Amino acid sequence: MQKLGPIQIFLIAFFILVTVVAVLIFGGVLPGFRQAPGPVVPIGLATRVSLWGTAPSDASLVKIFDKFKENSGIAVDYRHISEPNYIGAVTEALASGTGPDLWILKENELLASLSKIHLVPLASYPERSFRDQFLDEAADLLVWAEGYAGFPLTVDPLVLYWNRALFRAASIAAPPKTWPEFVSFSEKLTKIDSSGNILQSGAALGEFANIKPAKDILALLMLQSQNPIVEITKIKISEEQNRSQFTSALNQAGGASLPAAESAARFFSDFSNPRKTSYSWSRVLPNAEDSFIQGRLAMYIGPGSEYRDIINKNPHLDFDVAEVPQISSGPGLAAIPASGFGHLNILVISKQAPQDNKNSAMRLISHLTLDQTTQEALAKDFGHAPVLRSLLASPPGDPITNIMYHSAIKARGWLDPDPRATEAIFSEIVNSSLSRSDLLREALNKANNKLQALLDKINSQEIFTH
Repeated sequence: MQKLGPIQIFLIAFFILVTVVAVLIFGGVLPGFRQAPGPVVPIGLATRVSLWGTAPSDASLVKIFDKFKENSGIAVDYRHISEPNYIGAVTEALASGTGPDLWILKENELLASLSKIHLVPLASYPERSFRDQFLDEAADLLVWAEGYAGFPLTVDPLVLYWNRALFRAASIAAPPKTWPEFVSFSEKLTKIDSSGNILQSGAALGEFANIKPAKDILALLMLQSQNPIVEITKIKISEEQNRSQFTSALNQAGGASLPAAESAARFFSDFSNPRKTSYSWSRVLPNAEDSFIQGRLAMYIGPGSEYRDIINKNPHLDFDVAEVPQISSGPGLAAIPASGFGHLNILVISKQAPQDNKNSAMRLISHLTLDQTTQEALAKDFGHAPVLRSLLASPPGDPITNIMYHSAIKARGWLDPDPRATEAIFSEIVNSSLSRSDLLREALNKANNKLQALLDKINSQEIFTH
């Protein structure tokens, strides 16, 4: 065997040293070189990645994508599609093989779109980092046994809009902090003529047709009662594999002896029941947001993103924003954690995207969700709150943004299998609450079965059966 010369020995030793150091660095073993918590992205990357969403491509978005390209070398092809046509357009494009690599949807659209979504393996992103970095709602809804269903982008929490002028006229100094206060204030703020017509409404609850966020308000009441509506459980199917299962919890007891759905439905519907002292709303009234904008509604529970719309439609309206009321624990009762409701904007990767495009999509997700400057800009653009705990813990100084941030921290949500079908299910529960208790419970059992049937369709999909 030919002896190796000094130069050959040096080159071989150098190559081995470089290889060992590289492995240690990228494995996070060497002190001072551990990678920041975030997605683990494979080497292969596409130079362009397509992203679809409902937000207009304004200067702020262009700036974000330009910064990402500067840092990563990956260009972003963004396509804006208006809200009513969005999901249909994405579905059609994906079916024809021309869809995006990455797209934005709401958490209530996630299960219905599941067959088109790439579930990111848990090994691709440290779960501990995910839970530490993002608000609780994201982990509750997006971390499954099969992987990450998506990544949170922004959150749009429900807030309480209240008319300062009407409150002053009724000698009420501040918005309600609890639901009993909400009821009491509503009774004082409601004006009804001798014929039973509502001239001024204290609060908009009790109907579905003219209260756009009615289902969200009802969900808020259930979630605050410690009922998750839909439970996500982990089932062991082998020594190496677990699977997720989705189960209706509509007929579960919440924080009280009654099922949360029953108590929530009764509370909600009382506001449209002329036989109740809390009567303040009717199906003959204009929609709730317009009534509030016109100054005829004292309290309106709606998404934080509507704040700009209210100002734009009536710049002279004397109103303010507060967090949604909470359940009052009362003497001798266990304290119930404060909570709210919020819709998540979620980034999902298309199942059909080539692997290099999936890798580039993960790079973009990291930039959009973990970069604080980007998160602040996106939240401002959408009229939402960011999803990063680090930002939510230090809100800016203005009161409105503070309310949004505090509401986002408390926000909870649920995975809706079919938004249109569940709208009808929730509406039926409310309508039944005007009848006898036994009829409501019968309706609640039927509603629970209907919701479970929708969830069973999800549970039967291939990713959950293997």
